[in-house]
Amino acid sequence: MSEDIVNKMIEGADEQNSELLNVVQLFFDCYKEIETVIRNKKDPSELIQIIDTVSIVMFALQPFVSEHGSHYEYA
Repeated sequence: MSEDIVNKMIEGADEQNSELLNVVQLFFDCYKEIETVIRNKKDPSELIQIIDTVSIVMFALQPFVSEHGSHYEYA
């Protein structure tokens, strides 16, 4: 469901937001790969590579999250 929302947001996004949403889409793709590796009991080195990719994606999203998170007050 979240992936569908991101896909719809990509369609109407400006260039900067489109790039960020594509990074989110990459995160979803990595999550699917992790599930597949675990389900099929594949070589753990493949899982490590996917997790490395997820780490890079999260690092790329960090400035975006920080910028938008500053607009909200936390209780």
